[in-house]
Amino acid sequence: MKNSIRAAAVGVLFLLASCSSDDSGNGGNTNGFEITNDPMANEAFDTSNFGIYKGIFVGSSGSILINMANDGEVSARLIMDGDIYDFATVEAVAQNQPIVALTFTSDDLSFDFYADADGNGAYVADVIFPGHDSGTIQIAKEFSDQLVECWEGTYSGEGSGTFNLLISNGIVRGLTKSDDTPDVSYLDGTIETDVVSGFYDFGDFTGTRTGNTMNGSLTNNESGGGNWIATRKL
Repeated sequence: MKNSIRAAAVGVLFLLASCSSDDSGNGGNTNGFEITNDPMANEAFDTSNFGIYKGIFVGSSGSILINMANDGEVSARLIMDGDIYDFATVEAVAQNQPIVALTFTSDDLSFDFYADADGNGAYVADVIFPGHDSGTIQIAKEFSDQLVECWEGTYSGEGSGTFNLLISNGIVRGLTKSDDTPDVSYLDGTIETDVVSGFYDFGDFTGTRTGNTMNGSLTNNESGGGNWIATRKL
């Protein structure tokens, strides 16, 4: 299923973290990406379309790392529902030039990557993940002096679903999807001294960060609201 998504770039570049040797290969089990508090971006690409981009996925749940020639290689890795999917492209990428519909594939999964010549305005469109309805990816470019964090979570209460967040430089962006409908909503907010607050299509949310976990409450103008919890994955 195709679903075009545009995500404003949040400052930062990323680490394409390693997994244990027996975790390699599409669909292989994994404990997840390595979590680091230091950006791994190449400073030379901070104002370029090259570098590293991090993102979150809903329609199931996952985190993605896109390596845009940060170390000479163009590739991507998605960890979705505990499985690894490695993506590649056969198309050429030119430094400091706009990237338009660069297609990444992994077996029958694919998505298109877009970015301005300086790496701003990065987004993913045409997400085709058979069996994962309403598949949506939101990404952010990481810079050498700013970290992007990927968080995966759930919400429960009057309804239940996925609650995934991107955090960078005090800004919170994210995606939420109900278990009962195909609709995907965008989250926008801030985090200050480990206190999170923001809003989405149907209400607002608040929470507290403790290490690599967060939890809080949300309101829903249609169904009342509930609670959410998330864990940092990248």
